[in-house]
Amino acid sequence: MSAAKIAGLARPAATAAFAARFQAEGLHNAAYRVIRSKLTLSTVGIGTYQGELGQEHDDLVVEAIVEAVRGGVNVIDTAVNYRLQQGERCVGRALQKLLLGGGSRGLTREELFISTKAGFVPGDYGSSADKEAGMRQTAQELVAAGVPADEICEEFKHTLHPKALDVLLAKSLNNLGLESVDLFYLHNAENQLGMGVDKPTLMRRICDAFEWCEQRIVDGRISAYDLATWDCFRAPPDANDSLQLSELAALAADAAAKVRGDGVEAGFQYVQIPINLGMPEALHSSTQRLEGPELTPALAWAQRHELSVFSSSSLGGGKTPAHSEACEGHALMEGRPTGAVRRLEFARSCPGVVCALVGMKRPTNVASNLALLKVAPLEPEAFGQLCDSVFAS
Repeated sequence: MSAAKIAGLARPAATAAFAARFQAEGLHNAAYRVIRSKLTLSTVGIGTYQGELGQEHDDLVVEAIVEAVRGGVNVIDTAVNYRLQQGERCVGRALQKLLLGGGSRGLTREELFISTKAGFVPGDYGSSADKEAGMRQTAQELVAAGVPADEICEEFKHTLHPKALDVLLAKSLNNLGLESVDLFYLHNAENQLGMGVDKPTLMRRICDAFEWCEQRIVDGRISAYDLATWDCFRAPPDANDSLQLSELAALAADAAAKVRGDGVEAGFQYVQIPINLGMPEALHSSTQRLEGPELTPALAWAQRHELSVFSSSSLGGGKTPAHSEACEGHALMEGRPTGAVRRLEFARSCPGVVCALVGMKRPTNVASNLALLKVAPLEPEAFGQLCDSVFAS
């Protein structure tokens, strides 16, 4: 982006004021949650993963982001590889409108929580619509920047090398038009286990990446970090692609002590996990070690250790139509918009989930997602009743 970058990070007072403003206008008090860092975040957030390439789609995404934020959503999630970097660029365009274009009632950067990710080698729609050709070109750029070729999995697909993260974060900040992001994820790090990397090597790479993240906290380019995942926290603990949150938290604590000194709280404060009707493992499957042989689901582990969870793929469940039908038609969903948004309610009501992420493009999608913020998520007891009914179907 050519415009000057927007400075700032989400702040407790500003995010609380954002929530209070929309609660006064009719959104439910429980439409927002206060997390460990004292930030106040909307229980529904904007995801930018899916969609076609092209100006028409980009324009729809930009307007959806703008309308969602103007309607009370203050969480925006993206990644450098989404839609060949167009996901981030759409967020950047929306932020220019929201923060610099007027008409947003004095909205500030400090009211918004913005996350991005790196790990997958991205293509670049600005150069080529050919995804693989773009990935290869970026891989060459990374090698030129000093990334060892053997640190890039399968030649051009995935890397966690610190010099690669330098390049990818710079791309993200340029795409977003920001000086810093609130949360930086290592993106599907477990995928390297299926690309010829053994687990000790992956853990070393994650350790190095965590130290890099701690350095970026010091220089102000990120505020926190963690993993955005697909399989690793849902898989059985003896599975090849399983990772343990306890081990990752220990690595982060060591990285924080090494970079910022003893007694400093690590920036490892969040995690992103797919949670939906078709993928409820983080809720129900005991995959994470506590002490000794005891296991607990990932969401329960996160709650116990004050790790804020964002659910991805929140509308999933289409492959389990019986579950979707049972959820959408359940009496506990009365008072909410009908259709797929009730699957979103399932995700945002999961105990331990701070925010359910969902892609938005069509105005009707934005409107139904915003309507969900006028009601409270299900209380734990009611949510348990919903689960009993849905997963018995």
